[in-house]
Amino acid sequence: MTTSDLYDWVRSYGCIQIPLQEYKARVILIKNPKNNSEVFLNLPIDNRPVRDFTVCKICSRLGIPIPTHVEYVKPFHDRLEKEHDE
Repeated sequence: MTTSDLYDWVRSYGCIQIPLQEYKARVILIKNPKNNSEVFLNLPIDNRPVRDFTVCKICSRLGIPIPTHVEYVKPFHDRLEKEHDE
């Protein structure tokens, strides 16, 4: 999945881009207005590949479905999240 594909994916589930007041970093803020969760997405939005684990983490944080081609990382992601919370 590319950054462009990921951007399109999160937008298709109603997530919106929030303008940042300070432009110190090359990132954009994506927010899911349904649950007020937020993530930062690196710029530029182009054909650069995004690691499957990163896609899984972003979708999980936003509370949107994970693309089927990256679902294989979900058990690993969940295990790391659980260990981090303990």
